[in-house]
Amino acid sequence: MRQPAGSSQTALLRGGDESELIQQLLLTELMELLTQHRGEFWFLVAGLEQGGGSRMADMPALDWYAVAEGSGTQGGWQRNLLWRAQRHFLARGEFLSTTALALQHMDLWHRKGVTGRVVLADPEPSKVRAMEPFLYALQSRDREWDNDDWPFRVYQMVGEPTQSLRDMAYGGIVRGPGIALLQPPDSMNYAGAWLTLIETLLLRQVWVMIVMPSSWISGREIFRNSTYRRLREGILNLQYPSLAFRLKGRSLSWKPHAWSETWLISPDHLFDDFADMAEMKVRHLLAEGVGRVVQRGQVKGLKVERMYDGRAHKQTFANLLPKTIEVDTFIRLGEERDLPEIVRLWENLMDEHSAMDEHFQRRALSGMYLRQSLMAQLSQPEHLLLVVRSEGQAVGFLTAQVLRAPLFHTSRIGQIVDVYLSPAWRGKGYGSELVGLAMHWFHSLDLTQIDLNVALDNKAGFAFWERQGFKPYLNVVSRFVNKG
Repeated sequence: MRQPAGSSQTALLRGGDESELIQQLLLTELMELLTQHRGEFWFLVAGLEQGGGSRMADMPALDWYAVAEGSGTQGGWQRNLLWRAQRHFLARGEFLSTTALALQHMDLWHRKGVTGRVVLADPEPSKVRAMEPFLYALQSRDREWDNDDWPFRVYQMVGEPTQSLRDMAYGGIVRGPGIALLQPPDSMNYAGAWLTLIETLLLRQVWVMIVMPSSWISGREIFRNSTYRRLREGILNLQYPSLAFRLKGRSLSWKPHAWSETWLISPDHLFDDFADMAEMKVRHLLAEGVGRVVQRGQVKGLKVERMYDGRAHKQTFANLLPKTIEVDTFIRLGEERDLPEIVRLWENLMDEHSAMDEHFQRRALSGMYLRQSLMAQLSQPEHLLLVVRSEGQAVGFLTAQVLRAPLFHTSRIGQIVDVYLSPAWRGKGYGSELVGLAMHWFHSLDLTQIDLNVALDNKAGFAFWERQGFKPYLNVVSRFVNKG
């Protein structure tokens, strides 16, 4: 990041300005969410200052400490994960760095069966210092680890971080659950490479947090980050659930009176509930902890934006429903109460297909697994379940989803997974109504290619989909091994 004139090395050694408080609050809460199960957890850092475990605390962090200590148990800070991590350091006027904060959490998770994997990437070897923050993080634990008993592994990647991290993610070395904390440089030449890295990490189910200034003021001039607009447009085009915190104010790492931004991009359906909670906690930290002015219920100088909100798209679509087809017959979004009937309809679909080809024979427990899967998808913005109800019963359904295809020019593809109508309700136009609504939903998501699968011997199915405008472009061939 190009440093504005007037930045001092002394200032950069401080920690805990409001922007960093937001970053660490989001990081601690997200780590707690993603480390509920045993196994590997990845934490990647690129573009940020790596050095040091703790630094002299800046005034916002000290103000927060004074408020939290003064409120005792009344302010609820004792339950705040960031407060519990920083309190020991703030008591002596220091602030734990972001990298060391993550290492400290991994030390605690190690006892729960979580294996931490940390990657520090930077073009300059002097900035990639793994051992120093590692030792600082363990300092508060009052014990030492032997070389063979470290609670996590730290990888130092010297070189262009967009290439080294992308290669690790693309090769499957780095994979979710995990978090990547990135600060892209102020250079248009690298914006495309950073976007490729971000997309690759998301495809590997790694959450991405981006921190950067969007603009700053020096004297009478306004400086704008040249990569900001390009990255923003690119992330919007990826259409992953994302949340942006835009904060106006002093930032030690950048420039006084800057707009600093923290973006959080999610690869999965856990985003919605987390985003609601995160927004509430950030507002509480700035208002009650740091003392930012609150006007008409809004924290002054803070703007929160859902850069892409899949729930809003799905709700807009839901407003079109229910759609009445005939008297006592309508289509609406599927609900939990519909699932037992939909599972039975799906079993009928599979039984009809297995009569044509043995590939479609279902397992005895398939209905249970399908119900669990559909239940999880009900709240996911990139999954759709439509149900046709007639005379008080479910007589048909459609499921659809969004697929990611990063190797192709069209990287987001809509897919109709299953469509089924009970025999007595076929030939009435209900199937066309279902497909028409699904196409409307795909269109609202800016999808331009819709795919589906049709069984080779399903002649009626081929005729139906041709009437809907679909054309074949791929044949799937199969062979049974060791079977005559």
